[in-house]
Amino acid sequence: MFTTKLFFSYNTLGDKMKVLKNDGKDVVIFLPASNIFLDRLKREELEDYFKTLFLKLEDRYGIDHSGFYQIYVYKDSYYGAILEIEEEDLPYLDYIDNEVEMNIHIPKDTSFMYQLEDILDLDLEILKASNLYYYQNRFYIELKREVQKKNYLQLLEYGELIYGEKVKKVQRSGKLFSCLFCE
Repeated sequence: MFTTKLFFSYNTLGDKMKVLKNDGKDVVIFLPASNIFLDRLKREELEDYFKTLFLKLEDRYGIDHSGFYQIYVYKDSYYGAILEIEEEDLPYLDYIDNEVEMNIHIPKDTSFMYQLEDILDLDLEILKASNLYYYQNRFYIELKREVQKKNYLQLLEYGELIYGEKVKKVQRSGKLFSCLFCE
């Protein structure tokens, strides 16, 4: 059975981030745009950042990490970053207690979309600044340029943020609409 726990945390810069954890040791962390400092870190610094993050998750929320992890860093210029931390089930590492090994992946050309049931309540500025897709009875907004903060917050409120393979599937198989009433 898969259940998700939602936590809120603060990183070392004091910015808010959202932490989701499932039944296992897999964690998804949503970092707002102000945390996009991950771009400037070298590989060794990035590993140190994740080690510190693992310690904070254990200290503040009792989320214990030891073993081998695949870490995926998805970045978007409008939202920020999403970190997927997936535990690998490697039985020969069981003897290593309280040690973390990680493989960090930073996919190129990632983008985020916002899944919506209905687009009629959105401000027209959002539609003018976006690609609009329709896929499996849902609408998907992909921002092409920045929008006013109040409109971006509306998009976050009404939509569910998606990333990774799901975005690629929508781009491949979804129907792209042009905004006829945006002119």
